[in-house]
Amino acid sequence: MILISLQRCDLINPSEGVPAYIHIDSFTLKGNYDTVGSLSHKITDAWIIVDDQFIGTFELPCTFPVLEKGEHQITIRAGVYENGISNVRDVYPFYNYYTINHNFTEKKVDTIHPVINYLVPAVKYEFLEDFETSRNIFKKTSSSTIDYIKTDSASDVFEGRYSLKATLDTAYDLFEIETYNNYILPRNKSAFLELNYKSDITFQIGYIAYNPYTGDQNKHLFLYLNPSQTWKKIYVNFGTEVNFESSLLIFKVVIGTMKTDNSSLSHIYLDNIKLICFE
Repeated sequence: MILISLQRCDLINPSEGVPAYIHIDSFTLKGNYDTVGSLSHKITDAWIIVDDQFIGTFELPCTFPVLEKGEHQITIRAGVYENGISNVRDVYPFYNYYTINHNFTEKKVDTIHPVINYLVPAVKYEFLEDFETSRNIFKKTSSSTIDYIKTDSASDVFEGRYSLKATLDTAYDLFEIETYNNYILPRNKSAFLELNYKSDITFQIGYIAYNPYTGDQNKHLFLYLNPSQTWKKIYVNFGTEVNFESSLLIFKVVIGTMKTDNSSLSHIYLDNIKLICFE
């Protein structure tokens, strides 16, 4: 009777197998600084494919089960918060895949350290601004009441020797910068602005779109970033936004804010600003 009961249980609840486990702490981003700029990143998720089957998306650090045994191909893609929004998560299109053959063993936890690069040469860098040289990618707009400086204060530099610093007070309360040059961003393709920042005031990121044939232009500040006392990395999706500008063909990046409270001083710090898209 006991044997019959056990057999019936197996029929009702068939074994699903014993999983192997993979642990991932973080990604390592590699590349030539002179080519791709800063290697700082904010990779938050691992997107997992085993052979050709999508397993899932896991927030880092993570440990997840895989119902496979023996050698299989595992592909790991880097996921980020789009526009810094935690519920808008996606694979970052400019990082390559990390793919290895892995031997899965039941109950065993194996740690994988994904190493990735930018997709060179598929990625086009419209500009890389780290504020380390005498050249200037940005200038203040005609509306701005203040300009930025390059600070070398150790407490205010993210990496390297310099970062951008802007100081606002009640008399000089409008800070706005734009790129000197115009850029052509492809329609229906990915385009992102990456940057590191810290700030004790809310500021905005967007663009000025121009039609060089008619002279029409449109300024669109589409992303508001909250204050942060520590340095943060953000990936700003320009590709989705510029698709709405069907008749305006070239773009300048704009970053700015207006001081609205009565506190004595407010500061914005920026570093490693890069505008990238696909060819």
